[in-house]
Amino acid sequence: MKHRPAESSSGLTLVELLVALALSALLSMLAMHLLLQGRLALSTEQARASLHESGRYALRLLQREIEMSGFYAAWPVSPRSDLTGVGTPCFIYLSDTSTAMEILQNLNAQGQSSPAHGAPDDCLLPGHMVVGSDAVIVRRSVDRPLENPGSSRNDSTYIALSAGDARLSSGAGLALAETAWRYAPQVFFLRDFARKPGDGIPTLCRKRLSPNRPAMTPTECLIEGIENLQLSAAVDEDGDERPDSYQDITVVHRGSRAKAVSLDVTVRSLRRVPRAGKGAQYLRLRVSGLSPLRN
Repeated sequence: MKHRPAESSSGLTLVELLVALALSALLSMLAMHLLLQGRLALSTEQARASLHESGRYALRLLQREIEMSGFYAAWPVSPRSDLTGVGTPCFIYLSDTSTAMEILQNLNAQGQSSPAHGAPDDCLLPGHMVVGSDAVIVRRSVDRPLENPGSSRNDSTYIALSAGDARLSSGAGLALAETAWRYAPQVFFLRDFARKPGDGIPTLCRKRLSPNRPAMTPTECLIEGIENLQLSAAVDEDGDERPDSYQDITVVHRGSRAKAVSLDVTVRSLRRVPRAGKGAQYLRLRVSGLSPLRN
């Protein structure tokens, strides 16, 4: 009987198996690295897009309000007030229409500025102001009158126009023959938190006149992540109606030498973003613009 030689069995040696496992692990790590890098890049781009959106919105909002400062129902002079001494300190302060706009510079946490300003404490939020930032007070009316003066609220504030006269009045003091424009001054400032004290998210906020009583509304926050706000006035020094220098003017009257306001807004990401080789950091964006003073 003849015996056939046994067929040689094929397979991987231990060394070949270890090499294959090492290559698989290396390829898996490479794929994971590429995936994480892609997610990191996406997260960074989303944060940057949010910065641009917040910065542009803040700049447009402030430019619009500053441009409207001193607009009192299309009246050529500041209206007289029937509300002298009525209401809370900030309500009374904003009822003085002789000043169109105020820039409160270099505020500390208590809302005190350098140089000192005369705005009452209830115009701001003492104890929670972003240190080193500016604030701005804008006095103006809305840009169109009420279509039906009879619909005015008795407890709101209006500029009432009649033949040869303009006065600041409550709705209860309006006469039927008068044209009424709602008076809408605002105080814009930066608060050191967004939703609860200590969260560390600087936020652009405002206060307005209450529609229900002679007082201020609660703080209304508009845009989270606004870290710094700086304003300066573009001043015409030689009377040629063109700005010649930028100055730290705190009070702007109608018809003053200030022709525009320069705005510089710094916006910060709401949370730290991981960056390759740098750890997690806040992203920041600085946007600037110029707002003409038209009144």
